[in-house]
Amino acid sequence: GLPLAVTISLAYSMRKMMKDNNFVRVLAACETMGGATAICSDKTGTLTENRMTVVKGWFCGAMHDDVPAPEALPQEAVQALGINVAMTSKPDGKTEFQGNRTECALLVMLKRWAMDYRTLQQEQKAALFQLFGFSSERKMSSCVMRADTKYVVYNKGAAEWVLRKCTTQMGAQGQVLPLDEAQRQDLADNVV
Repeated sequence: GLPLAVTISLAYSMRKMMKDNNFVRVLAACETMGGATAICSDKTGTLTENRMTVVKGWFCGAMHDDVPAPEALPQEAVQALGINVAMTSKPDGKTEFQGNRTECALLVMLKRWAMDYRTLQQEQKAALFQLFGFSSERKMSSCVMRADTKYVVYNKGAAEWVLRKCTTQMGAQGQVLPLDEAQRQDLADNVV
């Protein structure tokens, strides 16, 4: 009688869940759901395609409500952004990008700017010193590049974590400007 009792109780649970507008495909899932203490979903409760797109951003000291054309930014900024994205990307030989959705959104932005990240990887391969993959402790990925007599670190990740590490910022003409604590706090409060 035990298998019958379990099946009847699961069917009963499934009916109650259906009345709550929960979609149940597998009867045994009711048993698992019965043990759940929290269910997380987005604010509308819908599932998405998991595709992200860059629609606006903070570029060279100014907020842009849409993605600027590469000609509107200093060449140094476009090159730096390209290197930052390209060096931690992994080619998959397909037209669609796979992997981290934020990374894919940045790769699509480079593609719209007519920049091929594979070409950038090949061009910059000799200058690459070390890669640090994304980790939940650091909340960012980094690549260290040799540039003449110095090293340049490109970080990509959670904006508030990357901002804490910044000591300079790039200006509208591509000049390197100091980033003091007051400016950093202003960016954290009003941009991030």
